[in-house]
Amino acid sequence: MTDPTQQLKSPWPWWLSSPGGGLRYKTYARAYALATALRLTLPDAMQASWLAPVSLHWLGVLLLLANGCLAGWIACAVGALLPILLLQDQLTQSGYLLACALAACACFVGDRKGDRLDAALPVAVRFVTLAVYGLAALHKLNRDFFDPAFSCANGGLRVLARSAEWIPSAVHDLAAAPGWPLLFVTVEMGLVLLLLVRPAIGVTAACAVHVPLTMIFAPGFAFTMMSGWVCFFRQSELRALARTLRRRAPTILLGGAIPAVGGRLLLFPGRWQSDPDWCIKEALLWLVLAWLLETVTTRWRGGLFVGRGVWLEGGPRGIAATVVTLFVLNGLTPYLGLQFHRTGAMLSNLRIDAGCHNSLLFPESLRGHDPYVRVEHIEFAAGRAEPNVSALVGARLWSPEALYRARQRWCARHPEALPVLLRFHDEELEVGNLCVEWPLDRPWLGGMRRFQSNLTRACPQRCVH
Repeated sequence: MTDPTQQLKSPWPWWLSSPGGGLRYKTYARAYALATALRLTLPDAMQASWLAPVSLHWLGVLLLLANGCLAGWIACAVGALLPILLLQDQLTQSGYLLACALAACACFVGDRKGDRLDAALPVAVRFVTLAVYGLAALHKLNRDFFDPAFSCANGGLRVLARSAEWIPSAVHDLAAAPGWPLLFVTVEMGLVLLLLVRPAIGVTAACAVHVPLTMIFAPGFAFTMMSGWVCFFRQSELRALARTLRRRAPTILLGGAIPAVGGRLLLFPGRWQSDPDWCIKEALLWLVLAWLLETVTTRWRGGLFVGRGVWLEGGPRGIAATVVTLFVLNGLTPYLGLQFHRTGAMLSNLRIDAGCHNSLLFPESLRGHDPYVRVEHIEFAAGRAEPNVSALVGARLWSPEALYRARQRWCARHPEALPVLLRFHDEELEVGNLCVEWPLDRPWLGGMRRFQSNLTRACPQRCVH
């Protein structure tokens, strides 16, 4: 007689089969897939050079949407890692998606993977999400961020104030107020605290904070972090969210549509023509905020969105501890002079180069050598470059990888010698022809962008990020 369990066995290999798991795992796998899909709509991922990793990434998205299998997480992890290592992906959200995918892969090792996906993975994702917000606040603790003339906080408000002609000049003056940087840092630190003590309320607050950030700077970042917000809810709260969506859909649509349409009419009026996908993402975020607010206000008396229950569920913590420790250590690498990008330092004004080091917490002595190259002199042959290019090259800071890539462009079609005088690690390096002789160590990952490419040698510099 045939064993009935054999009849139910999946025809697919185990790494393509559904791992089981509860509501929160299934919801998170799909939220992660959607966040990844939206990240792949950003302009860098649309380049022809990204075709291979993007195709792999899309395969992972489809598999996670289908059944949350291990193959989907592996495809997403590799699809996120390759652009970081080879294609100059500099986004913190890419590092975040990679860390979460690796945590999910680790949960498949050994027995009882369903238990780990239900317990260990949400803990890991929660702490990595907290680390992103915490590192973002930490990196802003520098002199230039608190200077309203240069701060990204004031810079963002200036962009908002200039977004429409109807905004009075008094608002422009308000954007220069010295209190904005402190408010921004306080809000980010407050998000971390709120997510710890009142997780579901913290998620709602985080969504509200991401609305202006999405409108001004980053159309995709909110949706990446949104995937992590899922893990701050208990399963009962996820069910409450689903019920609210079913029962209050018209109210949610109206509550999100009014500010979304108002924003399009009043702010950044030309964006619908230039960046329609940006406008769609703004509208989606308004709808999510309306959904969260509707659920919180209608369920408040039930206590589901007030307690700390999500942190009391227990479960194995080894995977979470390992992933979050590595993520935080990676986030501190700017102060060691090892890298800057993918560390949560976006919109921070942080500088780590000699003469401009500005952290209020980490001394410059931690960094060791300055990681940037200075071009003291470069002599382009006539017709090889525009007349002002030499001055522009000398005015900026260069990482060795960025200078190596620029050298490849400069020397690709021109046989003339390219003499340069460089300064690196306090040493002068004079080269008669940079196209023939490379005076620095050859970058072992020339396609990996570790340091900023928009820094001037002069400081402070307005809204460095």
